[in-house]
Amino acid sequence: MVRHAALIEHFHALTDSWPAAHLLVTEDGEIVAANIAAQKLSGQERDTCVGKKLLDFVNNSPDDLLQYLHVCARNRRPMPGAISWRQTGNGPHEYHCQGFVVEPHSSDSSALVIIHCETKDEAGNKFIALNRKMEELEATYHELAARAEDLKSEIARRMRMEEKQRALEKQMYHVQKLESLGIMAGGIAHDFNNMLMAVLGNADLALADLDPWSPVRPFIEEIEKVSRRAADLCRQMLAYSGRGKFVVKTVNLSALLLDMAGMLEISVSKKAVLKFNCPENLPPIDSDPSQLRQIIMNLVINASEAIGDRSGVITVSTGAVECDRAYLAATFLDENLAEGLYTYLEVADTGHGMDGETKAKLFDPFFTTKFTGRGLGMSAVLGIVRGHKGGIKVYSEPGRGTTIKLLFPSVPDSLQEDMHEGPAGDGKWQGKGTVLLVDDDETVRAVGKQMLERLGFNVLTANDGSQGVASYREYTAEIDLVLLDLTMPHMDGEETFREMRRIHSGVRVILSSGYNEQDVTQRFAGKGLAGFIQKPYTLEPLRDTIQKAFEKTSRPPG
Repeated sequence: MVRHAALIEHFHALTDSWPAAHLLVTEDGEIVAANIAAQKLSGQERDTCVGKKLLDFVNNSPDDLLQYLHVCARNRRPMPGAISWRQTGNGPHEYHCQGFVVEPHSSDSSALVIIHCETKDEAGNKFIALNRKMEELEATYHELAARAEDLKSEIARRMRMEEKQRALEKQMYHVQKLESLGIMAGGIAHDFNNMLMAVLGNADLALADLDPWSPVRPFIEEIEKVSRRAADLCRQMLAYSGRGKFVVKTVNLSALLLDMAGMLEISVSKKAVLKFNCPENLPPIDSDPSQLRQIIMNLVINASEAIGDRSGVITVSTGAVECDRAYLAATFLDENLAEGLYTYLEVADTGHGMDGETKAKLFDPFFTTKFTGRGLGMSAVLGIVRGHKGGIKVYSEPGRGTTIKLLFPSVPDSLQEDMHEGPAGDGKWQGKGTVLLVDDDETVRAVGKQMLERLGFNVLTANDGSQGVASYREYTAEIDLVLLDLTMPHMDGEETFREMRRIHSGVRVILSSGYNEQDVTQRFAGKGLAGFIQKPYTLEPLRDTIQKAFEKTSRPPG
């Protein structure tokens, strides 16, 4: 249609001023356009002959006329002929004509032919001029055809760009959704950790003071037990947000997986067959082994539940793959992942599979297809993989099972030293001197103060970073250690630490937070941080952390 419209416009521009009749017709005789002279000759008002058959206006036999048009359509030069106009028209009846194809026949359109009509006396004089005009028209047609091809290519290019834009918008929405959920989960976990700090800390102090045979001891122990379970849920929420605690070591994924084989085999359904495909010479990864064990267990148990009461196979594989940008862009976690070598863990099952709607919600917190067992399983997997700077690919169709592939950046050699905690204390170490406890949560300050006093310290407290800096400035000589919360309003732990170092470069600071130890230690690398303890903590971990901080700086307390 684009070509015809442009061609008709050009036809009228060329021929409407000519005294000779000109018609633009299809190969089967339908009139597409007629100049003013042809309209007068046919006895029709302007444009009323368009869409009608040429046979309606001439005395030629249908066979002769169609044969003439077919010949014109299949030749690249003007073809002579004769047309006998009916009495309804004006002027002489018998005309010489020249037929010239301007648009050849194609698979989706008929050929277009221009017919030039003149009386016998005029024909000879204007034949040369007509040929010249026909050549111009042919050149115009080819120009329009080329422009149409360019337009077609441009439309296709823009459609591809729009499709790519829609894919990017969908991916951006997914990333923003995960980020929003992660921020929410991290914030909730932070607040709950502070509350659990008070519950677990006070329960721990109460148990330390109770006689073993006290009738209330079982109740306090139950409080402690449930508090630890709640703390574990908080850790899963932090894992989803990508801010869980990581103790990074260089790990061979195949070795870790085979070490878990026995535990995995007793965890799956008796109807499921568990297979392993784990090459030994696998590129290592820098990761937290305990977090890896958690996600492996989650994936295998999910695969077992997908198989249900039917017989099925679960295949756990490891390997390495070179990932380019296109491959990484198709993952659930394409957060500017670097191209390169990735070590993967893949868990495939022959279960019932998932539809697109289920896959889209797979990593939402608390989403489950099961009536029971709601939790943070797959969302925690996503958070742990995000924290390891990795990606996730999911392949699943209803009735065809599910395959989940986790990608972790490979390292050719160990690029990080193992972050060993060191030997634990014997539970008898006691400190002396003064500790400044800085935390914006009143319950944390209260239970933390009691723990520190139980360890033999005098305790000063501050309810935010600004007050902590002021107290440290006033009592610099007396303060032997600062126990500093990382996340506080107005002045956070990082800024507070920086201000204290300006007062005294040798300040001994232990950071306290529910967030990722790896991120914290990286942010404070080379700045003289004495230690880190994760909330919620109890008396013994606090004792060990403080003991190591004093031993690390080799300055006795007091």
